[in-house]
Amino acid sequence: MDHLTFVATLVTALAWPLTTLILATIVLIRLPKLVRFIKAVRYKDWEVTIREDFTQARSAAEQIVAERKQIIGPEPDQEKVLRLADIDASIAVIEVWRRLEKEIVKLMQHSGLMRFTTPAKFMDHLARLGKISPRDIELFRKLRDIRNLSIHALDGRSLTKGEVLEFSNFVDLLVAKLEAIKQEPGYIDMPHQGT
Repeated sequence: MDHLTFVATLVTALAWPLTTLILATIVLIRLPKLVRFIKAVRYKDWEVTIREDFTQARSAAEQIVAERKQIIGPEPDQEKVLRLADIDASIAVIEVWRRLEKEIVKLMQHSGLMRFTTPAKFMDHLARLGKISPRDIELFRKLRDIRNLSIHALDGRSLTKGEVLEFSNFVDLLVAKLEAIKQEPGYIDMPHQGT
């Protein structure tokens, strides 16, 4: 075998492994930027789910708990939530979300604002008044995003039971905060909209 044949054989043998190594290096370098676009990785029966909304909601909830030290809220009906999650996780999420909206509506009715606003706008207003913290409103928005994604999932992918229970715990944090606001003296006025 001469030198040229040896070099040609060596290049042929190393071309694919070297190309694969270079591509793998590029992907690993760019992976942190690409991960935010990936919701789930599936291979046969194995699946890894990446939930950015849950991570952010969990972070906001942990900060709220740390601020308040102790939250005394209603005991969630975990059994009902689990049964609903067995049937369909999005139904369980709707049921849990209804608990939060019910508490928001109670506070709106308590303040006489039922006809003038929506729950989301009312939560924004509570944040502007300083009745709830920026972390509370961030948690509310993340939970609303999770609810919307769960309900409108086009790929048929739903939340796991653990995620539904975690969603329920996050809602309980906000419900406890809203109940505490309702116990405060006075009413909450909405600013008049210019016509």
